[in-house]
Amino acid sequence: MAGRSCTTTPRPIRASLAIAAAVGAWGCGGGNDGSVALLGATIIDGTGGPVLVDGGILVRDGRIEAIGSRERLLLPKGVDEVDLSGRFIIPGLVDAHTTYQPWAAERY
Repeated sequence: MAGRSCTTTPRPIRASLAIAAAVGAWGCGGGNDGSVALLGATIIDGTGGPVLVDGGILVRDGRIEAIGSRERLLLPKGVDEVDLSGRFIIPGLVDAHTTYQPWAAERY
């Protein structure tokens, strides 16, 4: 629609940004030892394997340390827990498609 601009971020994108911010904050030393557990989400790993419902991801010092079902994931004492029930976690998606145009050479 001409003349209209979108001033709100769509809900799925807001949720993704919130998750990224939480992981970034804890990964930078916000937790007891820089650890955070993302619990309850549906995890799609992008390999074509089965979807992990009610999963958990342990992130320590900004790196994924363990992934598994929420009930089987062993968490260190005092880890910060983020409930992501009803949310999805997928690998970061990168749009690597490009079409070279001479006028855009400086961008590349």
